[in-house]
Amino acid sequence: MRNANLIHLEPFFKETIWGGRLLEREFGYQIPDGPVGEAWVVSAHPHGESRVVAGPGDGMTLGELWQSQPELFGVPKGAMPERFPLLIKIIDAAEDVSIQVHPDDAYAKAHALEDGGKYECWYILEAEPGATIIVGQTARDVEELAGRIERGEWSEALNEIPVAAGDFFAIAPGTVHAVKAGTMLLEIQQPSDITYRLYDYDRVDSTGRTRELHVARALEVVDFSLEPPTQGFKAHEAMARKMGPISEEPLLWGRHQSGIIRLEENPRFTVDLVQAMGAITHPLSAPFTCVSVVEGMGSVNGEDVRKGSHLIAPASVRALEIEGTLRLVLSAPRG
Repeated sequence: MRNANLIHLEPFFKETIWGGRLLEREFGYQIPDGPVGEAWVVSAHPHGESRVVAGPGDGMTLGELWQSQPELFGVPKGAMPERFPLLIKIIDAAEDVSIQVHPDDAYAKAHALEDGGKYECWYILEAEPGATIIVGQTARDVEELAGRIERGEWSEALNEIPVAAGDFFAIAPGTVHAVKAGTMLLEIQQPSDITYRLYDYDRVDSTGRTRELHVARALEVVDFSLEPPTQGFKAHEAMARKMGPISEEPLLWGRHQSGIIRLEENPRFTVDLVQAMGAITHPLSAPFTCVSVVEGMGSVNGEDVRKGSHLIAPASVRALEIEGTLRLVLSAPRG
């Protein structure tokens, strides 16, 4: 592994008021004590950087590698953007996450925000029976939403929908959203940590204080043209339809079948779901590709991986040779 061509990463963990312990149980991560809600598994953001544990840049943070060896990521010398263009997390919501919204790039630039805007998307890894999430709101304009917030009419204001493992949601900037209790997901996003909270359930932290809200800013960035969804994209069902009848096993879609489907394509990144049963070759066209193993075990380009592995295929790697019984999420930058 020490001579790996792929860049293998270890996560940066964040304690949160709403987090749990599933990251330890489900992925075998050694997490800090207390409620840990986030694993920043591919991150060069200064608020929490992943570290290279094998491959080019072994021992560096991803931010250090990004700045010192741009050729690994297909970036011409002198043209390196300041920040690595993706941030990938695993979210473990043991309790409800705050009702929130993120700005777009234009708003961030106009207000001289250090981070840019935030496209994000969610691939649901686990959901307890009856779990729900919030994606979107029902008000027609800012005055209606502000009135509902002032009156505490959250159930009328929010678009709450059932969620199950294998669902996928694209969360455009300006979308009111929240992960609710009993859900674990993989989040792919722009490298921004700007969050405007509308509501946090009046709960207090360990010091007895409520967390800051940003209602005025949030109302400025809500996009009222977005149509709230009634459900997520059923990624596992879509893969099953493409590859053949689903089997009794939770991971398998028939004997020796493999395939790929596109989950998301927005101005900043693409996301693909890969199902490998046996061996599959997947060509790459982006300057680099982030690989998150969400189920199973096997190898990628001859290097051992398992559920919870996160790596980057650098510019020199033009195809992934995948072997084993694996489900992978591939994320790549655009623009």
